[in-house]
Formats: sequence, structure tokens, C-alpha cells
Amino acid sequence: MPVTAPFIFVVILGAAAALSLRRRWAWWFLFAITVLASLLAGRAWAGIEPAVEQRFEGPVVLATDPKPVSGGVRVTATIDGERYDLRAWGSPAGGIRNRLMGEQVYVEATLRPLRDAPTWLLAQGLSGRGTITSVAGFDVGSPHTRLANSIRRTIESGAASMTRDDRALFAGLVYGDDRQQSPLTADNFDAAGLTHLLAVSGQNVY
Repeated sequence: MPVTAPFIFVVILGAAAALSLRRRWAWWFLFAITVLASLLAGRAWAGIEPAVEQRFEGPVVLATDPKPVSGGVRVTATIDGERYDLRAWGSPAGGIRNRLMGEQVYVEATLRPLRDAPTWLLAQGLSGRGTITSVAGFDVGSPHTRLANSIRRTIESGAASMTRDDRALFAGLVYGDDRQQSPLTADNFDAAGLTHLLAVSGQNVY
């Protein structure tokens, strides 16, 4: 269970950490930072509003790129300030498959609580799960999202002549998109200890 504390404790610990750093009290600084991080994590966890079973119709903002899973797609999206793990199959999946993070999609979906979700899913700060049943349209999002995604799509179009596997590897190495990589490629990089090259990091643009 998350441990929370009044905000004044957070302020005091922040001040203690700053003082310890200034005085070069390394151990006190590490202790204060550790406790401060724990309290902030507890406050963030406690601030998550659990989902209720409901029918939703409206815009969602994609917090991740849609990822292929079991004949459909999966994406994390923000609805009214809360994050949801959404799935789609059939024609709704086709409606969001080519969208990118930061874009806004107008959907109909059934939302529900996480209930017995695994810990790794709960740790993502999700309020609930959902199934997208219809996609009505989309918007390209904010100016900076539009710019970033237009650059991504330009790079992707430049790699169109490559084979599927080479194109997936290229996307992973250049900007960390590993969604289309085959299990064989993923296993080879994992066995070689080079999986980090396919993640979003400074290595991708160095």
C-alpha cells in the first residue's frame, strides 16, 4: 500500500536534502532523497482516481504509440486527466493502428477498473482498462506533437524501400520504435546484450 504524508513533510525533506547537499553530508543527503522519493511516489499513487465501469464517448490523447498485440492493438491513453490501458480489435484497431503518441483520437469505449491487474501494470499509474469499440476520427494534436510526428513519418517514408525486418530495425535504432520488430530480432539483440540500442535514448541520435 502507498504511504502518504502531509505536504509540509515533503517540503521539510526537500529542504533537508538541499541543506545536506550544500554541507556535503552525503549520507544524510541520500537518506533525505530516498525518503522524499518514497513520499512523492506514495502521493502520486494515492492521487490516482480508480476507474468505474462506464461507457465513454469522446477524445482520448495517446500517451504511447499503439502497439500490435494478439490480432489487435494496445495503447495507453489519457481520458479526462487519467491514464487508461486500452485495447482494440477489428475495425477500431485499424482506426488507431497508424496513429502516434500525442495525437487525439475520438472513440467510443467501455472502461473498467484494473481489479486483479499485475503489479507492473499498476506501477504505470493507470486508473483502469478499456476496450475501444468505435473510432470516429482523430486530430494531430499540439504544434510540437505535430512537428515531432511529421519528422517521424518523414523518416519512415524514407525507409519504405527496405524490407519489413530492416525497416523495423532501422526505426528501433534511429528513434527507439521497436513495435514492428520480429521475435527473432528481439531475441538476437537480447542475447547480445544490445537491447538498449533499440530503446529511446541519446544513443539513438549520437
